[in-house]
Amino acid sequence: MAAASGNQLVGKENMHLSVFVSTATMFLEFWKRKQATIQYDWDVAGYEMEERMRPEYEAKVKNRRKNPITQVRQPRSLSVCVCVCICACLSSCSRASVFNKRKMY
Repeated sequence: MAAASGNQLVGKENMHLSVFVSTATMFLEFWKRKQATIQYDWDVAGYEMEERMRPEYEAKVKNRRKNPITQVRQPRSLSVCVCVCICACLSSCSRASVFNKRKMY
């Protein structure tokens, strides 16, 4: 009896997840279509605006590296290692919360 209720709970979670994912996918596809329509109407399809760096940010940055293309020293953003560590930490926290919920039932 307990195993059947556990499987039923997983089935409900999968149903909710599939509805959420399909809704998010539909939203993103309609958003891309709307964005393409606006770009075509405004005739900015190939337009890429280059953003300038803020002086406040540039003054606070301690790490700089040489850009291999322009040969100019530029502020360095977070390293890939730091980003991977943050993603791994968040992923493990979310997995832990899911597994704790399954043990309760």
